[in-house]
Formats: sequence, structure tokens, C-alpha cells
Amino acid sequence: MDTNYLLATTQDAIDDVVRSAHSLRKTAPGIKQFANPIEQKRFLKDVLTILLASQRLRKSSPESRRFERLMANLSAILFGGPANRIDLALDRSLRQTVLALDLDRCVIAQGAPESHSLRVTHQWSRAGYINMPLHYDLGCNIPWYARQILLGVEVSYSRPQELLPGILIEKDNFGGILPWSHFGCPFGVAGKVAGFVGFDTLAHERRWSPRISQRLRLIAAVFGNAIARKETIAGG
Repeated sequence: MDTNYLLATTQDAIDDVVRSAHSLRKTAPGIKQFANPIEQKRFLKDVLTILLASQRLRKSSPESRRFERLMANLSAILFGGPANRIDLALDRSLRQTVLALDLDRCVIAQGAPESHSLRVTHQWSRAGYINMPLHYDLGCNIPWYARQILLGVEVSYSRPQELLPGILIEKDNFGGILPWSHFGCPFGVAGKVAGFVGFDTLAHERRWSPRISQRLRLIAAVFGNAIARKETIAGG
């Protein structure tokens, strides 16, 4: 993709974060979360560094170009619009992620370690596949899985035969929503685990190579930063 477009998109996101932070300091000086533009700017610069390195090393890879285009689109959708429309932006971004990465479903659940609750807040599935119900509480229905996520531990498998013992015990609790392949990646807000993004295939096997896993972690971090932005504005 065009490096200049990527630079401009990321800079727009940085500028938006800085403007939000300045506004927060005037209206809510006590808020710590997301009130520091340096931390957010560093994160977005890290995103840019990874993407540009990917572009230099794998210019001929269509997969790499799709990922770079996806990251630029996510930055524009999640950080380029008003904070009071982030929920709609998250739904739209999940759709973009599923289609760009050849997945079947993508889910965001939010919670906190002290509450043991992990509820689905956003999800998008391809037509013909079962949705994860909104507000579905993984903490109540699949507590082993929720505990791992809230401890900051990734949970992934490429086929049902690889299911970890903890998930096997809870397999029946999934009902019809158990993915064929799954990568669950925690994200943090204000220095603590605040939820996870689940990347699923529902009818075919997907191998989570180190390269793909790193990309999914980066996407989860972007979603986490968008949620931090929403919560900070709501708290102000």
C-alpha cells in the first residue's frame, strides 16, 4: 500500500489522541486513563514501525499488503471519528477484520479480573454462522477460559482435537458457538486486563503461525486502545 497514506492515517490518529488528551485535562484533570498523549503516541508509532518493516521485508506478499491495508483502515475508523460513535466503529472494524483475514467471526468481550465477568460487547459473523450473543458472560458459562483471559493468557487452538483440558471440561457449555479454530487475545486498558478479542473460524481449520499471531495481537491492542478512548470520554 502507499506508505504516504499509511503515514498520514497514523498521524491523524496521533493528532486525534493528542486533542482528546488536552481536552480531558481541561475538563477532568483527575482522569489518568488515556490522559497521557505520549503513551498513546508511542503505541501508534510502534504500529507504524511494524507495518513499515513488514512492507520493506515482504513487499511482494499479498497477505502482508492486506494486513497493512487493514491496519490503516482500522486506524482511520477507530481514531478518525468522534468518540461517541466508537461502538459503531468497533462493529464496523470487526467486519473489516473478519473479511480481510479470511475469518468467520470476530468477538470483543470486556471485563475485569476483580469481577470475574467477561461479557461479549461487540461481534460480527459472516452470514450463515452462529453469532455470539451480546452480553454472553464467559465468566459464568466457561469460567476456565475467562480466568485465563483475565490473567492475560492467550488461548488458542487450530482444531477441536487440540482443545486444552480446561476447555474440554467446559466444551458442552459452548453449545453451538464453539469455534473450529480460535485465537483469544487479551487486551489492556490503563495497565490492567480489560477484555479480549476472539478471532474464529467456524467451518475450516486455521493455523496460527507466529507471524499471524503477532498480527492478531497488534489488532487486539488497537481495539483495546479504542475502548480506552471511549471509556475515558464517557468518564469525563
